[in-house]
Parts: sequence; C-alpha cells; structure tokens
Amino acid sequence: MLIITISYSIFNFISRLCFVNISQKSILKMRNDVYLHILKQPYKFFIKNSIGDVMSRIMNDVENVQENFSSRIVYILGDLLRIIFVLAWLFYIDFNLTLITIAIVPVFVICSNFLWGKVGAISAVVAMKKSEVTSTLQETISSVELVKIIANNRIFKDKLNKKSKELADSTIKVSKLKIIGESLGQSIIIPYIVVIYLFGGFWYMTYGTPSIGTIIAFSNFLATLVPAVMGFIGGIMSVASSVASVNRIQEYLSFEPEESGKKLLSKEKEIKIEFVDVSFYQETSDFKIENLNLTINQGDFITIVGETGSGKSTIVKLLFRLYDVDSGSILINGVGIKEYDINDLRSVFGYIQQDSYIFKDSIINNLLYGNLNATQDEINEVIKISDLHNYIEKLPDKYDTIIEERGSTLSGGEKQRLAIARALLRKPKLLVLDESTSSLDLKTEETVLNNMNEVFDNTTILSIDHRLTTLKKANKIIVINHGNIVNQGSYEELKESSSEFNAIISRKIDLKKQTVQV
Repeated sequence: MLIITISYSIFNFISRLCFVNISQKSILKMRNDVYLHILKQPYKFFIKNSIGDVMSRIMNDVENVQENFSSRIVYILGDLLRIIFVLAWLFYIDFNLTLITIAIVPVFVICSNFLWGKVGAISAVVAMKKSEVTSTLQETISSVELVKIIANNRIFKDKLNKKSKELADSTIKVSKLKIIGESLGQSIIIPYIVVIYLFGGFWYMTYGTPSIGTIIAFSNFLATLVPAVMGFIGGIMSVASSVASVNRIQEYLSFEPEESGKKLLSKEKEIKIEFVDVSFYQETSDFKIENLNLTINQGDFITIVGETGSGKSTIVKLLFRLYDVDSGSILINGVGIKEYDINDLRSVFGYIQQDSYIFKDSIINNLLYGNLNATQDEINEVIKISDLHNYIEKLPDKYDTIIEERGSTLSGGEKQRLAIARALLRKPKLLVLDESTSSLDLKTEETVLNNMNEVFDNTTILSIDHRLTTLKKANKIIVINHGNIVNQGSYEELKESSSEFNAIISRKIDLKKQTVQV
C-alpha cells in the first residue's frame, strides 16, 4: 500500500505536469491554425462575418475547447480505465453482486444521452452569445471617438447589458444541466450501495456466502468505483459543452481558402496590366461593372476620377484579387491574374489608403511591415521621400517611438506620410494611391509626389484622386461612371472636351471650399 500510494503520487504529478505542457502547445497550434486559415479566406468572408465573431472563434472557442475538452480527456480516460479495472475485479470477487451493481448502468446511459444533447444544444447558444458580446465590445471600443462625442452611454450600456444577460441566462442553463448530471450520480449511485448490502446480507444469512469479508471488500471497491463514475459523468458533461465550440471552429476550417496559381510575378522586371471586357456584380447592392477595358503600361501614372460609388475602389480590389471578376479577364503580361501565386502577386503592389491603418507599435516596426528585410539606407530613402525625416528627428525616441492605437498620437498628415513610406519600402512595381494625399497640405503633397517621381521614375502609379496636383502629374486620367469608363485622356484634353470630367472636378472643389468656409 505504501509503494502504491507513493507511486500514484509521483505518476499523478508527472502526468499533470506533462499534460499542462501538451495542452498549452495544442491550444497554441489550434489558435495559430485557425488564425492563419482565416487570413487565407477571400475578402467576401470578412464582409459577411463580423470582426467580433471572428475574434470570438479564435479566442473564446479555442479556449473553451482547451478547458472543457483537452483538459478533461485525460481524466475521462483515467476514470474509464479505473471503472473497467474495478468492475473486472468485482466480477472476480462476486459475479452475482456485480450483476446487480451494473443493473443501474442503462439508467445512466439514458440520462447521460439526454443531458449530452441538451448541454450541446445550449452550449451552441452560449458560444453564439459570447460572439455577440465580443462583437458589441469590439464595435464600441473601435469607434470610441464617436461614442464619446455622442455622449449617450446609456444606449451602448443597454445594448451590452441585453447581450450580456442573454449570455448569462444561457450559461446558467448549461451549468444547471451539469449540476443535474453530477447530482444524478450522487442521488442514484450512493443510495444504490444500500441495495448491494441488502442482497449481500440476504445471501449471507440464507446461504452463508459471500462471506462478510467479501462483502466488505466488495463495498470498498464499490466506494472506489463511485468517484470514478462521478468523474466520468462530469467529464462527459464538460466535453458536451465544448462540442459547440469544436463545431464553430470546424465550420471556419471547412471554408476553402483563396484560389492561387503558381506563377511568380515578382521575378518579372516590368508589368503590363490589361482589363479585358471585365464585368463584376456586387452581391450586397445593385452596383456592377460591365465590359470594362483598361490598359496600364509600365511607368504609367494613371488617375481614376468619378463620383462616390462609381466603382473606382472596386477596380483596385479586382486588381488585388480581393474580388474576382464574374466575366472577362485581367491579364498581367498576357497571363491571367489567377495563374499567379496570390501572395506573390500582392507583394509587388504598394497600397496607400485614404484612412491608412497604423499599428500600435514603434515607428520602425510600422515601416518594416512593408519590408522586413529593408536596410537602413532604404528606410532613410523612403523617409526622405515621404517628408518624415524632420518629424522623426524631433521625437525623443526617434524611430523607436511607440505609436498609440490606430495612430491616435499622429496627425492625419503624419499618418498618411508614414503609410506612404511603408508602401514605398516594398519597392512596388505598381503603386496604388487611394486618396492617399488627402490629409496633406498642397505644398507637402507636391513635395512627396516630386520625390516619388525622382526616385521611382519607372514605377507604375494608379491613383484615385481629384486634387489638381495629382491630376496634372498623371499622363492619363480615367473618368468612370457607374462602373463604366466614359472618358480618358490627359488633364488638358479632358478639361477641353469632357463636360463630365469638369462637372466632377468642380463639385469636388466646391465641396472643399464649403468645408474650408465652415
């Protein structure tokens, strides 16, 4: 007994220590696998699914699987082995008494099966409610500026309170079912031991067998069996509650990633892009592009202009394969865009948005997101082009200065210049500017564009802009309306011949004047 007790303690310690290590590595791998698989999903996946739901599956569901499945499985297996061993020994001690003992098993099977289904169904609701709470929190925190300006915290408080209450109610239901499962064992198994004593005592008094020593040994083993059965039932209930999370994770893992070819665009020195009879239909609206034809040659500076919702940004998204065309084709150097490796394809593009996202990190790390292998000379070059050098030199920690969430410690112009530097650090073959200089004053804008032309004189630039500085630098301007090209030419040509171009530019300039007056 002494040897068994000491051995049990040692092996129990080792097994638990090993399991903690294994379970944490498992959860790390699972979370990374889910995260990387989600990143490979088509752009429409992120349109259809809220950020909160995606976050909930990566964090809450993976954690739930680890806590209620991975951490329990060893104990379930241990309890199951103990049940098998004890039952085998009980059969050896007294076959008849053991038959009476296991007569209660069908009751447990029926009850456990019923509870398993109930716990699984309500756990699915709990997982969904957790996702809704996460979405509400994420939505509120990410738009905290607007929330504070509106200054009506009661709306957001009531919204979160409603979602949290629904989550709490569902969690209570699951907990009740687990308690019922555990209480079921205590309320049936423990009183059932009395039945064993009654039958054993009756047979002893009547037939002289089994002996009192056998009955005592039997009852002692039965006392070992009861906790094993109770632990097994509790483990099964925990596993049942994690099935919903497993299903939610599996649902995401079952989605097919973006299609990708094998050709490498990065190895080609120059690129020529052709949109040939391209048509695209937006699923969530009546917007469409029909029979679009456009050619972009190496070294072109092309600017696209048009009213809001005319399809300017959609053309860029088709080029980046965030969307795929419904008909027609996009050719790069005469090869269909789908034949290129999708990650390699995007690596040759530089993209600067109007509202550029800046990460909560140091300035140097924000730059290196564009090119992890960039040298200090290359960094200095793009900093000079984007006119950021003087700003960085004034900072106490220079390049190591930490930028707060979403670049909140930077002005609009500083964020855009940092985004420009980050994009240029990629040494792109095609640079896409989507209203990327809208936060810059005219002098800074002209300085940045001139610097870009001097250093990247052979880089193809595709710009979405209505500012005169950009329009006059473009060698071709595309006028788009409702997904169709209605005019194209140089600034001077369109100024003379296109009433639609003049109307668009006039409206944009009038809006800016009104904004300044206000």
